[in-house]
Amino acid sequence: GVCSNGKCTAKTTTQTTLPVKPIKIECEKVDDYSVGDPNIFRTSASNSKVLGQFGCEGKSPYNSKSGYAKYNVQISDTGNWSIDIRYSCNNAHSVPIEIYIDDEQKPRAKFYPKNTYDWNSFKDSGKIDLGSITAGSHFITFKTEGARYGVADLDYFVLQVKETSISEISTTSSGGSSYSSEQSQQQSVLVYRTSTTSSGGSSYSSKQSQEQSTSYTIPITSSDKFLLIRECEDVDAYTVGDPTITRPGASKQKVFGQFGCYGYAPYSPKPGYAKYNVKIPEAGIWNISIRYSCNNFPSVPIEIYVDDEQKPRAKFYTENTYDWNSFKETGKINLGLITDGSHSITFKTEGAMYGVADLDYFVLYFGEL
Repeated sequence: GVCSNGKCTAKTTTQTTLPVKPIKIECEKVDDYSVGDPNIFRTSASNSKVLGQFGCEGKSPYNSKSGYAKYNVQISDTGNWSIDIRYSCNNAHSVPIEIYIDDEQKPRAKFYPKNTYDWNSFKDSGKIDLGSITAGSHFITFKTEGARYGVADLDYFVLQVKETSISEISTTSSGGSSYSSEQSQQQSVLVYRTSTTSSGGSSYSSKQSQEQSTSYTIPITSSDKFLLIRECEDVDAYTVGDPTITRPGASKQKVFGQFGCYGYAPYSPKPGYAKYNVKIPEAGIWNISIRYSCNNFPSVPIEIYVDDEQKPRAKFYTENTYDWNSFKETGKINLGLITDGSHSITFKTEGAMYGVADLDYFVLYFGEL
């Protein structure tokens, strides 16, 4: 890509690979079970039904009952998969739900449902790593030791494949430093300054695998050494929002949408976070710019955290773009000093009716100390 007049277009020209579609399974459509009831209605569930009373007897006094629920799924691609489970729990207990693949003797993972204080109030577990699963037919089985009044009502779960690991390397044309970035989580595009044009602009190059060809037009300054671009729908962990929403005006026609509200009418406010793991190639002062849309007048900020720090590095207020498909940039927001190595960037919100923003992508800019 070439930069001039303060604009940089970075193009990825690797082969086009369509992303693997997530697999969504309604939990009431269970293939085999020994505990729970697939005929329980909850008005806030996705289809108004759940696999309810999972982990207890179905009648008073609702004593604890161990058992399982098994689902037959067709895995489209071999790879590392994760699962995100939507559930409710009006109970305080310390009993996990274990997750098994096929007839394996050991669980791939387990999670502890949190009290949502109402059987009709649902939350997501967040992505849970299941490891490698081959393409073809498999069983996903939830097992529990049970708890009085039940361990959870299960609404649905979503299986998603993680991106293939990538290695990105670039060397400056002037013989300067080489940088290598390897990422085992979701992918980012690392863009390097490689030369200076006769007009005083800068050229940037990027390497990327398992990605669709994409062009980004990004404002730069002479102090920007290289950029790190991340699609917001490629989220590593989240408690609010939806990474499967389509917007034709987004860079890849997808966004991390409904950030700050529930995903169903009346779209009430919902606090939470979206977390992204990134590999920082060099210590220094980093800035962030976020592309978003907002057909709303929220008065709550989005706070930006680095790693597990207790205080945000920065915050910004989204402006109304008057259409969820109309996007704008925040401009550069200073995050301060970040060391090289693995880090997380987390967006947090208190939530707003109808949502705080749809998040398209963000760009991390490196500026030398």
